[in-house]
Amino acid sequence: MIERSEALRSKPVGKAAGESTVRIDLGTPSEVRARLPFCINFAGNTWRLCAVDDELVVHDAVCPHALGPLVDEPTEAEQPGQVECPWHGFRFDVRTGRSSDGRRLRLRTPPRLVEDTASGTLTLVMR
Repeated sequence: MIERSEALRSKPVGKAAGESTVRIDLGTPSEVRARLPFCINFAGNTWRLCAVDDELVVHDAVCPHALGPLVDEPTEAEQPGQVECPWHGFRFDVRTGRSSDGRRLRLRTPPRLVEDTASGTLTLVMR
């Protein structure tokens, strides 16, 4: 319990002035889709890439309530594009990050997924 409280307090809440854009290349769209779903540690956080209605989506892999894992496949059959924290049942829309169960929590804003048309690769970009 103490470790979780310390982790919550130590999470970065903003970006210091002068920090540059952080990016990581993921590969071609077909390479990325072949690995889905997967998690990646990027810019100090864990993010999950998945496909929802054939759209590539990046979402926070950690529940903001108590740092529970949000790494299970979105529950397509029940409520498309949503993940549920296995610890306390908090639900989130992976596209918007908003709570989908009426609670006032929100997932962290994910990095942008950008396709470089010149190289044909997908890149995660965090500003």
